[in-house]
Parts: sequence; C-alpha cells; structure tokens
Amino acid sequence: MTDKVYDPKAVFAAGDATPPRVLAAPQRYIQGAGVLDHTGRYVKSLLRAKRAGILASKRGLGAQGAQVAASLKAESIDSVNAQFNGECSMPEIEAQVATLIDENIDCLIAIGGGKVADAGKCVAYRLDVPVVVVPTLASTDAPCSALSLIYTPEGTTDHVEFFPQNPEIVVVDTDVVADASERYLVAGMGDAMATWYEASVCLNNPAARNSLGALPTLASCAQVSPIAQ
Repeated sequence: MTDKVYDPKAVFAAGDATPPRVLAAPQRYIQGAGVLDHTGRYVKSLLRAKRAGILASKRGLGAQGAQVAASLKAESIDSVNAQFNGECSMPEIEAQVATLIDENIDCLIAIGGGKVADAGKCVAYRLDVPVVVVPTLASTDAPCSALSLIYTPEGTTDHVEFFPQNPEIVVVDTDVVADASERYLVAGMGDAMATWYEASVCLNNPAARNSLGALPTLASCAQVSPIAQ
C-alpha cells in the first residue's frame, strides 16, 4: 500500500533556476451522451482491469454506480462497491482503504461530485491502483486534477494532498451532467469563467506558479480561453 507523501514542487521547482512549463492532465478524457454505459470497455481496453472498485454515495451506487457495474460485467470485469459517506476526510479515506485493501482491485472508479472524486484519488493512491473519475456534476474541477482537497470530519478545510499523476480516465456523460440540478450547471459555468481569469493572470505573471510549482503552459491557458469570448 502506498503511503509516501508526494511533493510536486520537489520535482519541478527544485533549485534556484526558473522552473519549466509543465502541463498535467488525465491520460484519457472521454465526454459524450451515453458514454457511461461504455465505461467497462474503456477500463478493459486502457487499463486491462479484471476487478474494479466503485466508490460512490449510497444514491450514486444505486444510480450511475449500477450502470457502471453493468458495463463492467458486460466486459467480464468483476466489481465491488464502496459507499462514500459524504466527507473527503482522513478518517473516511482510511476507512475506504481498509474496506478495499483485501478486495484485490486493480482500479478504482469514483462516481459523483468533487468530494467523491478527491476521496477516490486519495484511496487509489494508497492502494497503488489507477483511478477512473466519473463526475455527475458540472460544478467541480476535481475530476481532472492531480490533487485532492482534504477536509476535517466536521467539513472545514484541512490540507491539500498531491499525486504523481492525474486520473487515468475521466468519463463525462453529458446526459448525466445535464440531468443534475440546474444550480450545479450554473455553478460550473461560473467556475469555468473564473478559471479563465485566473489562468490569464498566471500566464502574464512571470512569477506565477501552478500547483506543481512550475510555470503554466500556453496550452493549458488556451483550453479555457474561448469561455471568456
């Protein structure tokens, strides 16, 4: 089980020299209507998984989790459910690790909002298996990032945890995202617009650093620039 703390700044920002420009992104980003039903095919083809863990809330396990499990079964991939209890906290992460450590999974699929995605990344890192993130809301950046925001059990911000790599696969079913409450879609649009202003400031500031401690890339800023136009 992986328990070593990873610090990206020690990799990309070490020494006195100007750090390089570094772009961090998922290995595969898949978006479209109905793609949730093909999750099993993606996992089998890209990860060659034989047994997957599915992390989601109680409601999520009964909805999108059931869809993903059926998709996995169609590809002869076994699955085991792990119920997320609402907070991306260290006790929750440790409990999920304890639940899954003896299940012999070779990947973890986190389904839900930002806290599920962040918890899934933490759990997968500790189990040393790749993570697949299936967001069900448009209001979070968590699915693609190589970090997790950790909270206390009471819900206040505790710390940030970094990972050596981003999620292996991100599967965004636009039907699922569109069926969520309208307020999550509006929140996601607002967050995306704010991201453009944040990115433009970082790009034009020679002293700016991204979450890796490196300089931002032109490509990362270009990906969000049309949103503001």
